[in-house]
Amino acid sequence: MRALLFLFSFLVLVALQVSFLPRFPVAGFIPNILFLFVFLAAFVERPQSSLTLWGALLAGFLWDAYSSHFLGQGVSILVALVLLVKIAKAYYVRFPAF
Repeated sequence: MRALLFLFSFLVLVALQVSFLPRFPVAGFIPNILFLFVFLAAFVERPQSSLTLWGALLAGFLWDAYSSHFLGQGVSILVALVLLVKIAKAYYVRFPAF
């Protein structure tokens, strides 16, 4: 259930990112809410889980499919972000033992 809610939220954010936000730039630029959501999801996810990685792969694919930039650019950005956050958490964050 949690995975379906997570993937559905990615789908909604991709739809907002591609259809709604380019029409209303904030202070001259388009905010990337998908990038922010992937970062926050990877940051709060358990270290053993790979749900964010699969979600970033799906969201990047959908982002590429509905946007005008090169195919694979969104996938590589979001997957690299998740991997960087996971590596940083593995080396620099100490989780409680209890």
